[in-house]
Amino acid sequence: MNRIAKHGVILRMFVLFFSAALLSGITAKATLGESNPSTSFYDDSDWWSIIRNGYRDDSGEVNWKPQNLDTNVSNFQIAGITVGKYDLPRIMARLGKATTVVRGDAGAGREQLCYVSVAEPRKVHLIFESGEVAYTFYLFADGPHWTGDNLCVKSRAVTTDVSTASGLRLGLTPSQVESILGKPAARQNDKLIYSRSIRKRNSPRELKRLRQYHSGLNEKDFHQEYDFYDLSVYIEARFSRSHLIYLGLSMSETD
Repeated sequence: MNRIAKHGVILRMFVLFFSAALLSGITAKATLGESNPSTSFYDDSDWWSIIRNGYRDDSGEVNWKPQNLDTNVSNFQIAGITVGKYDLPRIMARLGKATTVVRGDAGAGREQLCYVSVAEPRKVHLIFESGEVAYTFYLFADGPHWTGDNLCVKSRAVTTDVSTASGLRLGLTPSQVESILGKPAARQNDKLIYSRSIRKRNSPRELKRLRQYHSGLNEKDFHQEYDFYDLSVYIEARFSRSHLIYLGLSMSETD
């Protein structure tokens, strides 16, 4: 085979390989899209969203001082999901395939997965939400309609009895909530608000993971930058007739 013919064979093989790789990539992307469909809504009808409300009270203000307190990790665990480790495949594996709803932008941008009870006397919702730096879940019964609530997936894991690992669940009295979470930062009508901020040390395992991503830093700069992180927690508990009807818990970690 002469040199020109040989080059022609190599070129055809390259074209075939590139086409197969491109087709494979398109197929993989389509499959990923099908396994995790998403849609966007350009409104703020999601009245239950803490991120939407900007962590403010009913007056639109922040009328409390954050407490320098830690919050037990058991409060972030519900239905086998740990808030703060936002993993769509893991959530859907436990609760069912759902559509990711996208709302807002910049600091108010948020992605939401919604689940609803199957056959409860009251309609119970469990919603997971992630923002720019925040991870949040909501547990509430009934409430007003919002755009996209028809996308909530029915799940037998969502009931009036579902609770956090710490025991937070619908129906608790204010004193029962306080026995789990402690003294709130603010009390407003039928609402308890917890706002906490604390500096924490990263675990050796987390530092090892971070080191892989920041190999260019010298030891001194790396430890100065990543030995500690700031944890912010915001919890809102709403009551009707002295019983919990809404729980929103949000946490964010920043270096």
